[in-house]
Amino acid sequence: MVASRFQEQDSEQNINLNLKFELPESLSKVLIMLLSQATIAPAQAESTVETTSTDFVSNSTPPAPVAENPPTAPVQEELQHPQFSSLLDLYCEHLEERDQLKGVKRTSIQETKTGLRKFDSWASSHSDNTRTASPGVAKTLGFSILDLIASDPLIMRKFVHWVMVDDGKSVDTARKSVVATFKVLNWLTDEGKYTGRKPEKPSTAEMQKLTGAGTNDGLAETVTLPEMLAIRAATHIATWPELGNLPPSAYWDFAIDVCWTFGPRSQDWFSCDAEKSGLLWEDVCFDSKCPAPQMKGFEHPHGWLWINIGKSGTRRILLPMSSRIRFHIDQWRGVDPDRVVPLNTGNQSHGKQWRKLLKAAKVDSRIRLSLGQGNPSLRKAASDYWEDIGDDVANYVAGRTVKSVKGKNYSRLPRRVAKHIEGVPFDLESQG
Repeated sequence: MVASRFQEQDSEQNINLNLKFELPESLSKVLIMLLSQATIAPAQAESTVETTSTDFVSNSTPPAPVAENPPTAPVQEELQHPQFSSLLDLYCEHLEERDQLKGVKRTSIQETKTGLRKFDSWASSHSDNTRTASPGVAKTLGFSILDLIASDPLIMRKFVHWVMVDDGKSVDTARKSVVATFKVLNWLTDEGKYTGRKPEKPSTAEMQKLTGAGTNDGLAETVTLPEMLAIRAATHIATWPELGNLPPSAYWDFAIDVCWTFGPRSQDWFSCDAEKSGLLWEDVCFDSKCPAPQMKGFEHPHGWLWINIGKSGTRRILLPMSSRIRFHIDQWRGVDPDRVVPLNTGNQSHGKQWRKLLKAAKVDSRIRLSLGQGNPSLRKAASDYWEDIGDDVANYVAGRTVKSVKGKNYSRLPRRVAKHIEGVPFDLESQG
């Protein structure tokens, strides 16, 4: 008889198990072998659990076959809007005739189209920089302006910021663009063609804060003569517009001198708007004799200009040319048969180029050519000069309505402008 002893220790329960028994030697060996296998099994099971989280399993069981197409995480549903790329096209095709039949004024329809054209241009150039809810839709299926709108609830605020801060336009321009955009968006919603969430709509008060107009009652600041001369000296860096054989600086010199001399709405002279032509050659009189019947016999050596006021162009004023303005007019002969300065329509380069000039001149970046909406403007500086001559004269040359009865007499206002136009300061000595 052989005495055998077997000891097992459970690591988790810390229990010692002592077995003492006497068996025949053959049976003792068998029992010892069975008990040994029983103690090894838990350790093997634990090893299996620990290694299943890795790329292989250490036990003898072969791994389960990997599926050819493993399941993936749920993908965000892509927007299913029609691939419209232009709100202006939608308006012209579906809404313009309806507005005409409803008796909407032609000028209002033009303003709507101008606002939509501005939004289309901005949206197409910013589509790659705007986070979309359906990645790759615009690039894979073609640009969808509706997907772009639905992707960002702040998109209208970003657009307004660009219109007013980057492009230098007024609160009124930004507001009309927003109204036009929502006009088409509301129609698309009613037709079931737009199912996304509408973007936030900035209020007029919020727009005014972008220009500071809400803090100074909309009164524009003036521009000093040294500031104007610094901008004028920087025009040689201009790379836009390229018209005819003239350098880009020819346009900017002309625009600065006009706005400094008369303080008009720049669109009445130089228009990037397809609905407005700006100054036409048919409105330029090179003869010294005044073309107005009320001023028969009056002459001015440098000639005359008829300026169409406002977008409708139904009102116009007669202005004498200074020697400086006549020089510019002569430069532009032959560039275009109809328009004196044929700027391209719908071009964002105007605002970008103007900002480059201000930066090169190291002057206030808020300065505007004409409508400042609370910002410094050349229009305000011109008004300061003409107000010293008379309030009615200042209103007249700027294209504003002349309220005084005396001021409505053509025989007086153009004569007074002609008398003082050469006195507009263009150098520091003349100002002193």
